[in-house]
Amino acid sequence: MQEETEPQHSEEALRASELRYRRLFETAKDGILILDAQTGQITDVNPFLVNLLGYSYDEFIGTPLWEIGPFKDIKECKLAFLELQEKEYIRYESLPLETKDGRSIAVEFVSNVYGLSGGTRVIQCNIRDITKRKQAEDTRHRSDEETRRFFEANPAGSYVASPDGRLITCNSAFARMLGFASVEEALKVDLVSLYPDRASRDVFLGRLKEKGRLEHNEAELRRKDGSLVRRGERRRNLRRAG
Repeated sequence: MQEETEPQHSEEALRASELRYRRLFETAKDGILILDAQTGQITDVNPFLVNLLGYSYDEFIGTPLWEIGPFKDIKECKLAFLELQEKEYIRYESLPLETKDGRSIAVEFVSNVYGLSGGTRVIQCNIRDITKRKQAEDTRHRSDEETRRFFEANPAGSYVASPDGRLITCNSAFARMLGFASVEEALKVDLVSLYPDRASRDVFLGRLKEKGRLEHNEAELRRKDGSLVRRGERRRNLRRAG
């Protein structure tokens, strides 16, 4: 009786494990593709990816990954598959794909090779939609670029410095105003040395630390040739000045 019961329990445990995996597969909030590790043909796809890309289940099944619509125009797809067979892992942080209705999306694509019972090997591809995150990053990058262009084109001398007086960056107008030949030359100078004396800079930093922001502040700075120039310093905080 013991010998008959053990195989039965083992089969039941296996079925329970397969059921749990299937439930996770079907309800996952990331796309999942299962490929034959030898041929690259898609053997399974979860509902999330079907909905994300707009292709039917039947359009996926039996098709090599590099022939399915979203991946067809990715020249490196078949080469990546060969690399995956060798290394058993591959990851793309941001892969551009196109859905069946022509929308462009960005995904994080991670693939692993797994061995199954009986010696079968499969590839599981986890595909996460990062379109909104990528759009937010692109928007932030454009904003930063616009700020940088405005900073550089500002006819008023502008600079960014650390609280200890290290000049982090400045624009061309600031460099010219102080008699430097270039921004690069200006950045080699300790900002404190541009004040007539260290006490003047310490007074300014003390006021800034106390108020957090200065709308208008007249200050004298020392040019490269030693002469003094008076400029208005506005809207400073402990990290940015200009």
